[in-house]
Amino acid sequence: MGLGDALARLKLRLQLGFWPPPLDGMQTFSRMRFLHDCVLDLAPAAGAALEVGCFKGGSTVYLGMACRRRGIAPVAAIDLFTGTPGWNQSFDTHDEARARLDRWGLADVRLIRGDSRVVAWDMPLAVLHIDGDHSFEACSADLARFAPHLVPGGIVILDDYDDVHPGVTRAAREFLARGGFEIARDNYRAGGNGSICLRRVQAR
Repeated sequence: MGLGDALARLKLRLQLGFWPPPLDGMQTFSRMRFLHDCVLDLAPAAGAALEVGCFKGGSTVYLGMACRRRGIAPVAAIDLFTGTPGWNQSFDTHDEARARLDRWGLADVRLIRGDSRVVAWDMPLAVLHIDGDHSFEACSADLARFAPHLVPGGIVILDDYDDVHPGVTRAAREFLARGGFEIARDNYRAGGNGSICLRRVQAR
């Protein structure tokens, strides 16, 4: 970890009240902060939280800590833990994710090994975090599968909403065009590392 990352972690420690885990893969501290703050500031307290795409559990720590403060439970994360098919990943990250969550005091977060397209889910959701396969087809399938479980006012945070991942931006925009959701907070980045938070419109 470079000096810049170390200073960013220290700053987040002072702001959030817990030591942020090291960054994994394509994560950035600004994007992880966006996830944490959207849950804390915007999510309703009623319903569960679900993450699609856990990898080594870094983002799951931010999600779990924010949900704990907001009173959202249970929290679960779905992942193959062997990477998306295009990654050709040869290692398994389940045990590392489990150990990280336990180390941050989040032993109650449930890890579900499986394909998000077929894993059973029937609980109402306050929060949905999508950071799985970044293709249009996969992101659209995750939205179609889990967004209907969001309670009124429930939020969905999509990572990689930026020009570097056109499949995610297209999926989000087509999803919004169908109605029932609004942009609650936008962290769009043309050069990558963007995010967006959508909120289910409450019935009037």
